[in-house]
Amino acid sequence: MSENRKPYKVIIAGEVYSLVSDEIEESVMRAARLVDERVVRVLPSMPSRDLKKATVLVALQLASELLARENQKDEYSRRVQELVRKVETMLEGANSL
Repeated sequence: MSENRKPYKVIIAGEVYSLVSDEIEESVMRAARLVDERVVRVLPSMPSRDLKKATVLVALQLASELLARENQKDEYSRRVQELVRKVETMLEGANSL
């Protein structure tokens, strides 16, 4: 185990999970709470109440949200770059006067 990696115990839907992470404790616990909240919300709507399936569904939901945010970030980055080019072009025009 590297110096930065620490062991943690988190609870998801009443089950205790041990993990090792180089993230700070607050980040690990926030992530665990988010997953726990989502699993607890999804589980009652599943006929089998299968924790494994509920966890996979939550993982897919979170991955989908992450990808959507990454796409949004890429779009914002593209727009900012476009605006920077426009400003640079305007400045070049003003400097040539």
